[in-house]
Amino acid sequence: MMASATGVTVRRLGIVILVLASLTLTGCAGNPDAISGEQLPTLLPGRIKWAVALHPESCRRDSCQATYRVRIKNPMDRDVNVQECAIVDPPKGSVTMLPIMRIAGLLVPASSSLTWQSSFQLPISPRAVRSLSDLALRCTGIDWNGNPPI
Repeated sequence: MMASATGVTVRRLGIVILVLASLTLTGCAGNPDAISGEQLPTLLPGRIKWAVALHPESCRRDSCQATYRVRIKNPMDRDVNVQECAIVDPPKGSVTMLPIMRIAGLLVPASSSLTWQSSFQLPISPRAVRSLSDLALRCTGIDWNGNPPI
């Protein structure tokens, strides 16, 4: 029985993908220099002070560049970084998670509060952006153990 050229090509492609995936997973899992943070069990309380659509004219029905100011309180005795916060009681048609700062996150010092302004593209309408004002937040803290990613 003779194999078709297409079958051989697909089989070779499958082998190449398998090898590349194995190398990638091994490289990440076995890298002692990889940076990892510890997600802390204590949620940090926060509040959205205000939120607006940055350029309402460029918003689409389901996506808008939002600018918002948040206040986050760190009740713990150690510094934490915050990448995102959950909205405690999101309005209908709104988002449930609010990005604060990507990569390492926003540094919130121990036993303090911090006010921060962020701007992200959110999957909501301009009207829904305005409805975010004054909502409560629960933020996840990350401890990078003194070595946050850049």
